[in-house]
Amino acid sequence: MRRLLVALTLTLLPGLLAAQTAATANTAATDRLNLDLYWEFETVSDPQLSPDGAQIVYTRGWIDKVNDKRESSLWVMNADGSKNRFLARGSNARWSPTGDRIAYTAQGEPKGTQIFVRYMDAEGAISQVTRVEKAPSAVAWAPDGTKLGFVMSVEAKNAWPIKASALGGRH
Repeated sequence: MRRLLVALTLTLLPGLLAAQTAATANTAATDRLNLDLYWEFETVSDPQLSPDGAQIVYTRGWIDKVNDKRESSLWVMNADGSKNRFLARGSNARWSPTGDRIAYTAQGEPKGTQIFVRYMDAEGAISQVTRVEKAPSAVAWAPDGTKLGFVMSVEAKNAWPIKASALGGRH
């Protein structure tokens, strides 16, 4: 875990230093976050160590200034911090128990957040595995890696629209 934190810190350090240098050059108040600097920030979150301990998948986030919304993508790197590379648009990645796949959430069809599975081999095939109306969250693999579980809001439906008086109750 300590190696993970060191690797992520080393990955972010050049960008933070560049942002600080730009802020110093553009404003007299170098100790304050300004809007221009905020728009340039990127975040790194949710690091997940592969089952064999060799790789780390994480979410990288930023602000899409043109469309005024947050975006995210999945990146993977070796546990020693080398070979950092883009995987897919999305977030909340979870390794399968065998480490041959990751499940994650991303924009899909019909509309909104869906769950996808990406194979971690050289081809990197991706499949959308849900087509739900509400955003799934808390994605988790079954221990044998054959199923996925998730949490999703479901509208409560009244399955028995019969009034009690219609069931033979007294008036």
